[in-house]
Amino acid sequence: MTTALPLNALRAFAAAARHQHFAKAADELHVTAGAISRQIRLLEEELGQPLFERLAQGVRLTVQGRALAAEIAPHLDGLTRAVARARVKSSVLTVSAPPTFGQEWLLPRLEDFQRQHPDIEVFLDASSAIVPLGTEGGAQAAIRYGRGDWQDGETRLLLREWIFPVCSPTLIPAPLAEPAALLAYPLLHAEWPGGWRSGRPSSRFNAWQDWFASQQVPLGESLRGPRYSLSGMALQQAAAGKGVALGGCVLAQRLLASGALVRPLPDRFNQLSTQAYFLVLPKGPVDAPVQRWIDWLLVQIRQFRETQGEPQETGGAW
Repeated sequence: MTTALPLNALRAFAAAARHQHFAKAADELHVTAGAISRQIRLLEEELGQPLFERLAQGVRLTVQGRALAAEIAPHLDGLTRAVARARVKSSVLTVSAPPTFGQEWLLPRLEDFQRQHPDIEVFLDASSAIVPLGTEGGAQAAIRYGRGDWQDGETRLLLREWIFPVCSPTLIPAPLAEPAALLAYPLLHAEWPGGWRSGRPSSRFNAWQDWFASQQVPLGESLRGPRYSLSGMALQQAAAGKGVALGGCVLAQRLLASGALVRPLPDRFNQLSTQAYFLVLPKGPVDAPVQRWIDWLLVQIRQFRETQGEPQETGGAW
């Protein structure tokens, strides 16, 4: 019959043996000196022999006590290490991403990361602003839309964006022949940071003007229509049949795949944006949770490119 080991008593004894002092052992284990004394007394009764000499100024190990301390110390250390390895430690990883990209592209995929890495909690900071990297309250990694010329971190190109009109199949049930035909429908305007094509700062809502200019369609006056601060709002309104929005192969992919949106013009009218999605990291080495997230993200990017028929980028690697 196996006798249960008195682990609490052995831990108390090991600490007292190291310090040769019950009070110091109590401080180490966050208990009282009386609790240490009781555990050691129970162990002595279990073994049938004294382990400490009680002196006026403290305690001293007996011969039997020294032998037991030397025997159990490495085993208790091994148990401590084994429990530490088995315990799931949660790391919180803060990732910054543009709101619509975060909602439409990244968020549906994060469940896969959490399934693979349950010990890492991801805080997705969806913000149109540039979130500081590697600072108190900042992000450990960021996905940004732009030209990749940020100075606060190291960048890697993730995805390029092809721009094209999108709408509900109930609004335009049959394909159109020419871009100018879109002027007969309500146009939904979304703020496109920096402008997807020219980058001119004269208007926050210049995406449609840029797109029609790229198609050589003259515009006699400024384009009217509802305006939204996020492209995701315009895409949702387009899916509801409220008008035509400018989408892209990245942001509109989920709604296109579901059939909620269609492309009313042939592919030859697609335009490649001069901006793209980049991964931005603080300069210097990254810790293990960040590296695991990077490795996972690059797999997702590769799989998405394959579904879009896009070539793989070869520049830059982490």
